[in-house]
Amino acid sequence: MKKVSIIIPTYNRAHLITETLESVIEQTYTNWECIVVDDGSTDNTSELLDKFCFVDERIKFFKRPKGIVKGPNACRNYGFDKSSGMYIKWLDSDDLLMPKVLEKQVGQLDQFVDVSVCKLKKVDLFTNQTLGSNSIYHENSIKAYLIGDISFYVSGPLWRKSFLVDNKLIFDTDISNLDDWDFNLRALYKKPNISYLNEALIVYRVHKESLSQQVTKLKVKEIYSELYAREKHLKYLKKHQNNNYVALVSFTRLRLRKLLRISLVSNEKLSKQLLLRLVKLQMDSGSYKELVKVLIAFVSFKLFGRGYKFLK
Repeated sequence: MKKVSIIIPTYNRAHLITETLESVIEQTYTNWECIVVDDGSTDNTSELLDKFCFVDERIKFFKRPKGIVKGPNACRNYGFDKSSGMYIKWLDSDDLLMPKVLEKQVGQLDQFVDVSVCKLKKVDLFTNQTLGSNSIYHENSIKAYLIGDISFYVSGPLWRKSFLVDNKLIFDTDISNLDDWDFNLRALYKKPNISYLNEALIVYRVHKESLSQQVTKLKVKEIYSELYAREKHLKYLKKHQNNNYVALVSFTRLRLRKLLRISLVSNEKLSKQLLLRLVKLQMDSGSYKELVKVLIAFVSFKLFGRGYKFLK
């Protein structure tokens, strides 16, 4: 039975991580290690993890060394360095594993498969209402992932560790939002052999602390992280003359216009930055007609408080 390394970054999630770790312990596949890396929590995370480590020696608890940059991605990379399993499962400290997810995904990883991907069930943390699930398969996986038609999230895949090592795939510590989007895309560029499980075997709990909710509320740091991630992949696709460049340009233009429309009434500094990025993208892609509309909308709103229709 081959070992799975489950790697969990955490920060002030003592109120959530107990259920996450219990879902790990309840796995029908028993040869695993669970590496939890704390990012400097100020709650009772340390005391809680010490108890879990005492009860089950497969759970290992580390604190992020002070010399390593703060953030979940740095914690994931540190946990990866500490891992000893043949397979890697990234997991967030508020996700839940269904009891047979490891058993089923390991069963798919024969010598020709680099990663098994399963679906996630999105659930409201407070109401327990099911909000839907993600799509994971498309014939053109890179294009579909770029524009959000499919998504693996952090915890959907079970990776063969050798594939990650051979392709030098670790998380980008400069990204705090879209980190899974960036990581999974860079992996897809390497053309892994993928096996799909069309079952929702992981519970993704949505709550006010989720990064997706922070972006919705225009958290500036997360907006800039998203823009950095999008622009990073635009540069990559353009450099490698990838046919999917046009699809990401179009998607990013629409996303920037939406963010600009929202920020016009709430954050003047952010709206100016978004405008500059949108202008540059449209000039690079030759979208001059659309560029004129955006400029008219921006000036019109600043002068008269109107002009939204040009940004839709």
